[in-house]
Amino acid sequence: MFSKRSRYGIRAILHIALHTDEENLVGTTALAQKTGINEPILSKVLQELTKKKMIASKKGRNGGFYMSTVQKSQKLIEVIKELDQSDKLINDCMLGQKSDRTCDTCPYSNDVATIRAELKAIYGTDTIVETAKKLNYKLVNRK
Repeated sequence: MFSKRSRYGIRAILHIALHTDEENLVGTTALAQKTGINEPILSKVLQELTKKKMIASKKGRNGGFYMSTVQKSQKLIEVIKELDQSDKLINDCMLGQKSDRTCDTCPYSNDVATIRAELKAIYGTDTIVETAKKLNYKLVNRK
């Protein structure tokens, strides 16, 4: 459903939201190990997220990445929009049809409208840090 870049960005942001602040940073190497993302690819994703001000970074010997309280309070849907650079997940035809007329006559149109409303609710309700906490809780309780 999401591009690989988006999935990596979401995983990185959720980890950063849960484990960092302006005092406690995480470096690319450590984050790559924790998230299981290839370091060179992760580096590019982190650079993009920093440019878009979704995360922050500090340079230097003790540098790394972190999220401010304001950044952590963003909704997950905003991260998805930034990473995919559009609302494709929410607005485009699920079958990849280009014409609006095709969607108007599509037998799945009503079902897709319901799914879109659910996706907006799911990704637009919790903040990044709330989502990260929920995921961490579920992962801890799986053991």
